Amino acid sequence: TKEILDTLFTAADDQALKTILKYDKFDHLDPRFDKLRSEWISRELEEKHERKKEIFSKILLLKNERLLEEERQLFQDALEEFPTDEDLLQRYGDFQRRYADSIFQKTDSKKDSFWIKLFKKDNSTQDDPYVKEMFKLAKKYPSEKYWIASSLFLAECYSSCIQLLKPKQSTEAEKWLLLEAYIQDQQYILALEYSRQLEEEYKDSPDNLMSCLYHQAVCLEKLGKRNEAVQILKSILSYNKNFKMAQYLFDNWSSM
Repeated sequence: TKEILDTLFTAADDQALKTILKYDKFDHLDPRFDKLRSEWISRELEEKHERKKEIFSKILLLKNERLLEEERQLFQDALEEFPTDEDLLQRYGDFQRRYADSIFQKTDSKKDSFWIKLFKKDNSTQDDPYVKEMFKLAKKYPSEKYWIASSLFLAECYSSCIQLLKPKQSTEAEKWLLLEAYIQDQQYILALEYSRQLEEEYKDSPDNLMSCLYHQAVCLEKLGKRNEAVQILKSILSYNKNFKMAQYLFDNWSSM
């Protein structure tokens, strides 16, 4: 055993050792495992700390340069790496408000009442017996989450539908339902952001990509950016002239 372990410690590459050191079930075989794990954890923490410093530095640079799209992509990548980091989440909240402000700055839609609607967290249905029962069922039958969320959507309990679907969407149907719930709940900023995430996911699927762009057009029009919405619809129709809802909205918004 000692000969095998000596060979392992001298011949294994860093990645192989990292994989082994994630588990403590080998510690009784050789004290070097525990020592190496401590060193590895310290190194990982230091690397993460340096990585966060680098991310925050880039965020500040992009913020100062007002490169919102680049900043949005950086936040998206960073939140995948550090999903629970409080400092990062706080900075992301600031970014969302600046992102919304950039959409409103040249429109007449920037009113306090409308602003509140965009970021509202409507908890009015949480005490509803029907909603409580739906969440109990979702917990008991996780495989039926889509149908339970659909029931909440049809009952116009949009915030509850979002609450059920937002943590994780397992199927394509759940993703589209979440996007529709954002729009129906008048959370247009979040809908716009989520549709752009789906756009990246479906970039190799033309039909799904067109649907993402359609939803973006709807959100932009709701946010007072009708000209931009019309341009998106025009690009959709150049790809698919039979997209009837896109054609209907294009005809209506173009004539206004």
